[in-house]
Amino acid sequence: MSQEDGKSWLLTGSHAYGCPTRDSDVDVVLYCEDREIVKILCLAADAVLTSPKVEDDQRYVTAKTDTALRFGRLNVLIVTNADAFDRWSLGTSQLKAFRPVQRETAVAVFDAIFDASCDASAESLAAIIREREGR
Repeated sequence: MSQEDGKSWLLTGSHAYGCPTRDSDVDVVLYCEDREIVKILCLAADAVLTSPKVEDDQRYVTAKTDTALRFGRLNVLIVTNADAFDRWSLGTSQLKAFRPVQRETAVAVFDAIFDASCDASAESLAAIIREREGR
């Protein structure tokens, strides 16, 4: 699902494909090309978990998002290119088809999707999910 579909955000995480509890965070991926909006969101956030400016802390540097923000229990994962958004959408839709799935399975699926050397076809992702979930 890209911005061309008219949707620039998607629900991911346990609320989309897992077993959320009352204490679970809500994870949203936001596709936003406008860097000024990203800067404004960073100012409004309770915490900036990942940012292009945070280069000394490699724990939070990731190819999956450009910026990750926390607003209470809402995590906003910001991507600034359509390809990354489409990858998040593909992974989320594949995981939803097998819900509920464990967090570790979701991490493995997104690692495969964002690893340029991996086959990220729907079939290969389904195989990862089946293997990890024992189905």
